[in-house]
Amino acid sequence: DDGFKWINKVVVCALGTAFFVQATTSAIFFSKTQRLVGIVRDVEYTFLPPLLTCVTLLMLLAEHLSCLKPVFVHIAASGVGADSGRPVHSFILLEWLVNVPILLILAGNLALNRPLREVLRPLAVTNSYMVIAWAAYFVPIEGIRWLFIAVSFSLYVWASYDMATWVAVFRATARPDMPARNLRCFLTIALIVIFFLYGMVYLASVMGILSAHSELIFVLTFNFATKLLFTIAFAGIRASQFNDLLVALVRMKVLPINQLSTGDVEALEAEGCELPVVD
Repeated sequence: DDGFKWINKVVVCALGTAFFVQATTSAIFFSKTQRLVGIVRDVEYTFLPPLLTCVTLLMLLAEHLSCLKPVFVHIAASGVGADSGRPVHSFILLEWLVNVPILLILAGNLALNRPLREVLRPLAVTNSYMVIAWAAYFVPIEGIRWLFIAVSFSLYVWASYDMATWVAVFRATARPDMPARNLRCFLTIALIVIFFLYGMVYLASVMGILSAHSELIFVLTFNFATKLLFTIAFAGIRASQFNDLLVALVRMKVLPINQLSTGDVEALEAEGCELPVVD
């Protein structure tokens, strides 16, 4: 309807602005921190979250543009939902297949410091259950359709268990004063909850409780809110990391090494700074 199109145009403008701001600040951050490469260990990895966030915003922008003039839209099988000839916006699946792995890498690898090999399994499982759930829209036999849906939700539970394990291991091993420690855990838990809400909207859609239009509004709202959450959260994590490093460096400059706190020493060592040996 006209109201939806108008709101979507506003969101497109907002996403375009957010992408421009994120890309500009990322470019400035990259240029300013180049001098730290080789001095502060692994500083180049701090460039990755802003870059990945730019990709998610760009894909989200493309998704909303596709809704202004619908492309890549298919028709669900008869009996799916309450609508006859129910539209399925398949471009949303394409956006998810790109952005969900990015979100999992941001949450698991870059926020919780889990090895990439630990992130790959829930990443692959998550992409698999999204494709299976999408395919269920086009299965004409109801029993087989619900089998697809059951498999999809079972895979969601498996991936969620792996993600919860990331949090448990991180909380057991990360130092108590690690920058933005609780925020890092919150991102993964938030993803588990958000994916569950997506699943509830999907079920309501398949069962005919939600119309195709209502489902689209819910999904687009969740998509926008999730990417906004991660953009803000990683800005906070990055600021917290550099604030802790700056405080530790200042304290190292004005205090003898044997008067530095354990947190200062760990913050400096985590960034690869060499500390003088105290006899």
